Amino acid sequence: MILSDIVLALVLGVLFAALFGAFARGRGGMPGIVPVFILFFLFAWAGGLWLRPVGPPVFGMYWVPGLILAVLIFLLLAAVVRRPTRTRTDVEKKLAVENAAATVIGITFWFLIGLLLLAILAGYMS
Repeated sequence: MILSDIVLALVLGVLFAALFGAFARGRGGMPGIVPVFILFFLFAWAGGLWLRPVGPPVFGMYWVPGLILAVLIFLLLAAVVRRPTRTRTDVEKKLAVENAAATVIGITFWFLIGLLLLAILAGYMS
């Protein structure tokens, strides 16, 4: 059961990370592909564990809950990513803000990863 959950989450993670990478390639503020993959992978895994089983089972796995959560995270990330700035003053302002916010975003990312791992662990213990 754990192996099938991991395989399904890996497939959804790779699929949505690739889609997101292709969608947000030319935009500024896009995180690297590895953090995006980790988010999609963990959200799909946790969604498959905690959401009510919906849809037809494939090889005994309900894949729709993980897919739904991955789509929601995709839409959330797509809404946050913005177009790159074009003027020099905009770039300078953007760099100053990004340097100040990089630490906060990094801490938030790892806090979210920790919470997702705890949710996955709790899903198997219950």
